[in-house]
Amino acid sequence: GLERSFSALLDISRLDAGTMAPALQTFSLRDLFRRLHMHYGGQAELAGLGLRFSPGGKSVHSDPQMLERVLGNLIQNAIKYTEHGGIVVVARSTPTTVNVEVWDTGAGISAVELPRIFDEFYQIGRGERDRSHGLGMGLAIVKRLVSSLGHTLTVKSRQGRGTMFRVGIPIGDLPGLQD
Repeated sequence: GLERSFSALLDISRLDAGTMAPALQTFSLRDLFRRLHMHYGGQAELAGLGLRFSPGGKSVHSDPQMLERVLGNLIQNAIKYTEHGGIVVVARSTPTTVNVEVWDTGAGISAVELPRIFDEFYQIGRGERDRSHGLGMGLAIVKRLVSSLGHTLTVKSRQGRGTMFRVGIPIGDLPGLQD
């Protein structure tokens, strides 16, 4: 746990200093989603949650490692804050972007707390620090990584219904995949 916490703090420092430069390339979401499912599928199953992925044959232009970290943090948070139901990760196309959305059936986030969720060390609904839920750095890292990649990040949430995080990524040009 200490190593994970130290690693998160180092990542924040590197992102703030601009020393983590993205290595942009075009790639299919299928392989990325497969790796994420292998990594988080067991964790979701142990929590009694469903975890589904729908890449839809889409390709994107991004840094695969940074994007995997972004989506991994979002999935990990969804698992952590969802008691019943599950998580769905889906890719939807617009004319210029692929929106990768992480939906959960968790408790949701109140409108009052929503503006603070990307702050360092902030945990929803916890006045005192609860170390069993981490340091509160996951979403701060997500915001910085998405910014570094030049992607967009939006969140919508309804208390008692769940939360949806959307990462807007430029469409990749891999022939045949979009069809």
